[in-house]
Amino acid sequence: MKTSHLLLILMTALTLASCGFRQVETSHLSSLPAVRPLIVGMSGYSTCTESDSYHNGNQGPLGAQLFRKIEPIFQQITDKLGIEPGLMASCFTNDSKLIAASSLDAWKLTKPTDKDYLASVHQQIDFFTHIFVVGHSYGGWLSMKLAETYNGAKDKIKTLHTIDPISKELCYFDNVSECLSAPRDLDAHARGRIRDNTEIWVNAWQDTTFFLHSSAIDEADENPKYEAEHWDIDNDDDLWETIAEKIGLSF
Repeated sequence: MKTSHLLLILMTALTLASCGFRQVETSHLSSLPAVRPLIVGMSGYSTCTESDSYHNGNQGPLGAQLFRKIEPIFQQITDKLGIEPGLMASCFTNDSKLIAASSLDAWKLTKPTDKDYLASVHQQIDFFTHIFVVGHSYGGWLSMKLAETYNGAKDKIKTLHTIDPISKELCYFDNVSECLSAPRDLDAHARGRIRDNTEIWVNAWQDTTFFLHSSAIDEADENPKYEAEHWDIDNDDDLWETIAEKIGLSF
């Protein structure tokens, strides 16, 4: 029977957070579905916009192709498992502030720091069994930071898809020389932790936009290169077919 997985998990998370995980482990976790998927989607710079053509003009990542493409995968998981996956979504404003929400249909906006948002995601991950992370541009960098700093079960993050990841810390208008490769503020040690914490890491990149692009990352399992501009690579149909395929293989 199909249930609202997000509602169930969030209610359980609130209970566990207030009571202490170990105190309520046996009495609450037994009622949860055996497979509890979570999609973490992180969009890039200036993708928090308003539009009448998407979700009734509510503020959120409405200008970002990434979230339009995530919706079919959300439905794919729902149809396969009979439950809805949880969702954590974020985007960056045009002044690089982070906006986060837990629904694409009814955005409840918060403006956390990058560090606080990652801490929130880490806390939520505890209540899910299958984590799927997708990030584009600044969001790709943030998704790498998420995987790097994760300290939980090694088999939780099933897939990590970084789409032309660009460092929010190094790449900005007055420092464009740092916008021309995979995030250099994530060194070999950090990339090694990302590798250890993910089952499959696919890093898509392009160099069509000569002044703004990522590059291949040695630690990633796959580094497909796409002929697309930086701001449009997250709309590539082949890329999303690959993402859907990798996610489907994890169940």
